[in-house]
This record gives sequence, C-alpha cells and structure tokens, in this order.
Amino acid sequence: WYEYANVFEFYQDLPFGGKCVRATYTNEGDEVGVFNEFVSPVTGYGNIKGSARFANPSSGRGELIVSFNPFGRKKRSFFGDGNRANYKVVKTDYTSYSVVYNCNQVGNVLKKESLWLLTRDQLPSQATVNAGYKVMEDYRLPMDALVKTDQTGCSA
Repeated sequence: WYEYANVFEFYQDLPFGGKCVRATYTNEGDEVGVFNEFVSPVTGYGNIKGSARFANPSSGRGELIVSFNPFGRKKRSFFGDGNRANYKVVKTDYTSYSVVYNCNQVGNVLKKESLWLLTRDQLPSQATVNAGYKVMEDYRLPMDALVKTDQTGCSA
C-alpha cells in the first residue's frame, strides 16, 4: 500500500521524514507483519518493522493495535495504551484504496488525530483519490489537515 496523503505524523514528517512512503503487510499467523518504507532527502532510504493484531478478532471490524520496534527496543504502540486499537480501517475496497483513522485523547482537552489515504497504486487515478476523499467527507474526518505524500522520484 502506498501513502497518498496523511495528517501529520511526527515519525514521518520530521525534517528527515520522507517521501515514497509505502507499507507492506504480511500474514504472520496471529499477527500481521508491518514493514513501512520511505525515502528521506537527508538520510536516504529508511524503514521500520512492526506488527499488528486485531483489537477484538471476533468483532469483524478492521480495528488493529499496531506497534513498532524502533532501534531494537521493546515494541511500542504510538499514542495508545497498547491494548486499544490505534489503527482503524474506516473503509476499503481492498483493491484500490483504504481510509485509516485514529483519535486519542491527550490530557483532558486535546486530541491527536491520525488519518491516512492509502492506495494500491503509487500514482493512483483521480477516481481512486476521489473515492477515498468521499469516505473522509462522509465520516467527517479531518481532511483539511491532510498533506499529500510525494510519490515521485522513487526507485522500485
């Protein structure tokens, strides 16, 4: 899956963050392997490995707990308690786009929202992009904060 756009993610959008962001998901038994890749103008190619598991497997919902293992340390769930879903597939057609969202309270007043439009094609059709945006509009997700991910100049 290629990242078409996202709402600011600190681990992607720092000055060394990247373009050409893509995620590969693999079946690893009780978990899903997560392999995120990007190209940074400062550091070059980068990646991070993690895993995902369904928050409630019997619900049939696309709500997952995703955690990463940065720098060889214990796996961490970003912006979550590790037992609550932090990656919620709002809608997907499985073949061209997925809309993923999460919202966490920060203290008693603030919230941290994450939103992604993922596409199967690195350079998707406008119809695919429009379908994803329509889902975001229908669910009243924070589209105004979306930043398009540069997917040009990427090597395979």
